[in-house]
Formats: sequence, C-alpha cells, structure tokens
Amino acid sequence: MRSSTSIHAAHLRPMTHFDARQADIDLLNAFLCRERSAREAYGVLLEASSDEQIRRALARLRNSHQERINELEGRIRALGGIPRAQSSLWRTLLRAREQSAGRLNKGTVIFTLEDYSSRILRAYRRSLTDLSPESRKFIERKILPESQIVHQSVISLQKAL
Repeated sequence: MRSSTSIHAAHLRPMTHFDARQADIDLLNAFLCRERSAREAYGVLLEASSDEQIRRALARLRNSHQERINELEGRIRALGGIPRAQSSLWRTLLRAREQSAGRLNKGTVIFTLEDYSSRILRAYRRSLTDLSPESRKFIERKILPESQIVHQSVISLQKAL
C-alpha cells in the first residue's frame, strides 16, 4: 500500500512525456484552419466576380483547397484527433466585400491570395522538421505538391490581371 505522501508526490510531478501524435494533430489542425480560410476566400471571390475565366480559375483553386482539407481531416482522424472546424482569417475579406457593396479590387484581392498562398507554402515547408516521419511524408506527398501548384496558379492569375 502506498502512503498518502507518495500518492500526493506522484500528482505533483510535472508531465515530461512528449506526445508526437498530439503534436502532429495540433500542427495539422493549424494547417487545416489555413486551408479552410483559403477555401472561404475563393468562395467570396467567386461571388464577387463576373468574369467567367477568372471564376473558373478561382473555382479550380477553391476545389484544390477543399481536397487538401479532406486529406488533412482524414490524417487528423487517422491519428486519433478531431479536425477543427474553425477558420476566421478571411472574415476581414468578407467584411471588406460587404462594405464595398460586393465589389473588391481584383488586383488587391489576387495579390492578397498570392501572399497568403506563399505563407501557407512556407509554413508547410518550415514545419516539416516538426512533424513525425509519417506525417512529414504525408505532407510531402499529399499536401505540398498541390500547394505549390496553387501558389504558381495564383501568381499566373495575378500576372494575367
């Protein structure tokens, strides 16, 4: 039988165990929120755009983000986590659209999307060393290649405008 002193001491010991799986889940959830924000931004732009060629490009880019959302959600669940449903970064873009009677300067919006896609790409690349080997391979194979294609597409769209 343990004494009450040893039981009490056991409860006071700090937890020093690093849970790589939980760290992966947390980082993947952060990526998921970014992908959701990007998908929402493309949705806002689709509503505001009347140019059919631009709408098709925006729809393709939005769908690409949705594919990465699906992949990330699946990976998070496979690790035993719960995918976060939130994204709030693009609420500012939505407010700006509402305040400008539904019209946004296309050049500014595309520049903002290019900047955001660049940030997402850098975040994926920087975090590779913070992930477990399995999650790193997942990002390298399933997420990063398409993210690079989207980034190049946004740059091309910006040049076209």
